[in-house]
Amino acid sequence: MTTMDEKAAGQHVDSVDDGRKGSVSKEANVASVALHAAVEAQKPSIWSRNMLKLYMIMGIGYLVSTMNGFGKNGLQDCMTYFANVSQTPP
Repeated sequence: MTTMDEKAAGQHVDSVDDGRKGSVSKEANVASVALHAAVEAQKPSIWSRNMLKLYMIMGIGYLVSTMNGFGKNGLQDCMTYFANVSQTPP
């Protein structure tokens, strides 16, 4: 048995009377009614200062994750290769 609060957390219904016959209802199945209402009230701008900061942080995280595996063994292999190359006669 679900309570009224549990039902409210899963659905959000706006009734709009725009002057036409009847009213228009908008229903969204969301996890957070407060978050849905806040986003509907003020749409986020994809080029705002905070979003640009987020993009930079995510870009740095992506570049760091691409460096996985290039640790100590990769450096030792590289040093060994170039040490051998420099010792060979031209």
